[in-house]
Amino acid sequence: MESATWMINRPSPGTSRRTATWIIVMVTVATTAFAVRLTPVLAGGGLFGRGNYDDGVYYTAAAGFVHGLMPYRDFLLLHPPGIVLALAPFAALADLVGEPTAFAVARIGFMIIGSANAVLVAVALRRLGLAAAMVGGLTYAVFFPAVYVEHTTLLEPLATGFLLGAVSLIGSAPRSHAVEIPSGARAFRSAHTGLLRMIMAGVLLGVATAIKVWGVVPAVAMIAWVLATSVGAERSRRPPGTRPVPPRSVCRSSWRPHGRCGDWSCLLSSAARGWPAAGSSGCTISPG
Repeated sequence: MESATWMINRPSPGTSRRTATWIIVMVTVATTAFAVRLTPVLAGGGLFGRGNYDDGVYYTAAAGFVHGLMPYRDFLLLHPPGIVLALAPFAALADLVGEPTAFAVARIGFMIIGSANAVLVAVALRRLGLAAAMVGGLTYAVFFPAVYVEHTTLLEPLATGFLLGAVSLIGSAPRSHAVEIPSGARAFRSAHTGLLRMIMAGVLLGVATAIKVWGVVPAVAMIAWVLATSVGAERSRRPPGTRPVPPRSVCRSSWRPHGRCGDWSCLLSSAARGWPAAGSSGCTISPG
């Protein structure tokens, strides 16, 4: 019995090949991005050399913070406090290894964040195919503005990472017009997974603004995009001449102990995905 279950759950060779190819894509994008960010630094002044002016300002602010100084009260900081909190562990490391080494480690850490950002670009484009993910990830990996701001401790690597994480979560969230509403535990998991991804994306957008205040602009743009695509998809899915059924009517008419939607999971799934229009696929709707 266990052997039969294993045979049923074993991934197909095609799925295994796609997974292996996807891993290769991510590793290639990440290593390329890290190498492109590290090489110019080593060829120049090195990890201990003088770089951008701002990176020293942010690191010094974090060093003051870990030693009891508060930004905005004890020293002037023109940005939100996120960068200070992000660099605080590296500044605390200086008590063990010294300031130069801690700052060099922080630079390497932000290069790794830049590599992760390139991978997130590939993740966001994966639904368009592995080729699109590969091209997009490698393009970001060698894109000069991204390379410049992600080679040291600046605001942009963190802010960009949170924004790309939100884009990846929003792009992978299930939409009501693309997936038929299932029943039972599967509906419960699907509804809550989509809702959780949207909540996590909203949290990431909020954290991005705590790094750089201009993060509010792409956050508003993404929220508007989600609302516009959701409304547009609902209108295109609705048959001509029909009107959306109010949620209260759907709840009242679709609750049947022995019907297609005779459980709470269907109602939860409907609420999370958007209430279907009258006559559309999904829960059974009857007048009474």
